[in-house]
This record gives sequence, C-alpha cells and structure tokens, in this order.
Amino acid sequence: MPDLNCPMFFLGSTTPKGFSPFFDTVYGLEEGWRVYILKGGPGTGKSTLLNKAAAMAIAAGKEVQIIPCSGNPDSLDAVILPQSKIFVLDGTAPHVMEPNYPGVCENIINLGEFYDSDKLFKQRDKIIPLFKENAALNGRARRYISAAGSLISDSYRIAMDYTDTEKAARFAHAFAKRELPSKKGESHETFRLLSAITPYGSIFFEHTLHSLCDRVIAIEDEYGAASRIIMSTLRSAFLKSGYSIITCPCPMSPDESIDHLIVPEASFAVCTSNRYHKVEKATRRIHSRRFTDMSALRSRKQRLSFNRRAVKELMISACEILHDANNVHDKLEKYYIDAMDFKGVEKAQNKVVESIINL
Repeated sequence: MPDLNCPMFFLGSTTPKGFSPFFDTVYGLEEGWRVYILKGGPGTGKSTLLNKAAAMAIAAGKEVQIIPCSGNPDSLDAVILPQSKIFVLDGTAPHVMEPNYPGVCENIINLGEFYDSDKLFKQRDKIIPLFKENAALNGRARRYISAAGSLISDSYRIAMDYTDTEKAARFAHAFAKRELPSKKGESHETFRLLSAITPYGSIFFEHTLHSLCDRVIAIEDEYGAASRIIMSTLRSAFLKSGYSIITCPCPMSPDESIDHLIVPEASFAVCTSNRYHKVEKATRRIHSRRFTDMSALRSRKQRLSFNRRAVKELMISACEILHDANNVHDKLEKYYIDAMDFKGVEKAQNKVVESIINL
C-alpha cells in the first residue's frame, strides 16, 4: 500500500440496497480527464498496477488520492490524480465501468489478454463454483446490512420526532454564512466515501480530513436526525456560495444522508461523528442535543437500546461474511495467477504507469 499520509477514500461500499459505486462521479468527460479502465479477472495484476501508479505519482510530487477496495482494503480499486486529471481504476465487477468515448478520454487496459484461457477452461469445474459462492456470500452480507440499515432508520425516525428541524436548518444557514461567505467562482461537486463496511469491520479514513483541512468541525449525532438536516442545508449553501466540495454520503443510506462535507479550497470540513465513524480530532464540536428534546427522547431509551444492540450484532455478522467472501476471492486469484504470463503483465503495467506519470 502506498503512502498512508495521502488522502484515502472509498468509491463504493456494500449498502442496504446492494453495492453502491461512485466511480462515474469522479470525472467529467469534457473537463480534460484521462481515464484508464483496467480489465481482467482476479489476480491479473490490476491492484499491482494501481500501487505502482500511486507510488510513482507520489515520488514525482503529484497530488494523489488512493482508493482502497472495500471488499479487501489491502487491495486498491483506483488511484486519482486530481490536479493532473488522471483516473486509473479497476473497471470490473462489482463496479463495472465502460468507456463513453473510447480512446478520447477513456482507455481500456485489458490485463486479461495475458492469461491462458485454455488453462482456466480446464479448471472451470472448480472456478465457476467459487464465483457463485463469492456472489452468494456477498448477497448474504448485503441482507444483514439491509436489516441493520432498517434498524438504524428506525432509530433515526424516532430521534426525528424529538428534533427541532427548523432550529437545525436556521443554525446551518447562519453557520454557512459565517464560516464560508459567498465568493466568485463556479462550484463543483464530487462524491467520495470516507467510510465503508469491509471484511475488517467499518473503516473510517479520518486522516484524510486532516490531510486536506486545517479546520474540522464535528457534529456529534448518534441517530443522525439533526445532522441530516444540517448537512443537507450546508451542502446547498456551500454550492450556492461558489465553493467546490467533496460530498461523502453515508454508506448506510447513500441516497438520503450525507456524513461529511469537505471544502479543500477553504481547508475546511464539516463531519458527522457517531459510534460508526468517530471523529477523534476536531477543531470544534457541535452537539445534536442543541436541537433535540433529550428528556422526551429518553422515553424511547428501551427501543433505541434494542436497535443499537441488534445493529451491532448484524454488522459483526455481515463483516464476518464479507471476510468469508474475500477468502473465496483469494482462492479464485490462485487459479488466475497460475494461468498468467506475468512478464507480459509487467511490461503492460510499466507502459501504462510511465505514460501516466509523463502526462
């Protein structure tokens, strides 16, 4: 794994609705980006190429964002060079990517051309069941995560009953005006995940916040009621004020809730902090109790405690299943590794990496 001081994000995670990818939000086709989409089966050298590209870009002094794989955080899914407008990614399942303008701004790098198809064909009775087992395990993990998501949503709805939504929205408007006054310029929004559910549990890249920002404001909110209103209001206000932002959705409800907002040009971030992604270091903390009738919320303590315990058990089980799925993926890799021409792979890797660094 390259320099861990670099900003790290996920671009996909298993969510209650399945695997949710954000790969297609990284670049604009007319913004001058060069995109390299890596194809090939497990163990064909995609992650190795990404590691080489990241290491050489860092050594060359380029701005680099590293994207680990949520299915196996020891492996990479992508490398982004924001200033150079270069995006190198694994374009295979579950985050399949195809070029919109082949050769114009997107190029396919097919590492699959270096494996011996005849050798793999002879092992099909062993390989195909492993693919099916991996898919079944990932599906089972998703069902556990979906059940946990339902309980988290239930706790959110309970907390919303005792949240002063108008007060939270007023606070957010005043906060945005005070902290990031309007400026000239065109706003732009990109999407990343700062946390994801992995075989090793929930991983949160807090160091990314501090590598990009001098100020980190944490909203302490266990149930996400007040913070959901505040973050949604801040997102709109920041964009209207002319700032480019990195929006980080919540992996448990990516279409409905924002966990973090990062404004790199202002070296500023606003984050939610809870038991799933605790912000340990913050310039300032805002507590949701300011917007919540805490005495009334305590009347629902028994239900909230049950949900919390059940979510914990479901998430532990989901991560164990994802770990089993990753072990099956490792078995698949062995078959492909045994069938690979790695001399050819290495030449292709070096050619791609050199072309990226020289751009």
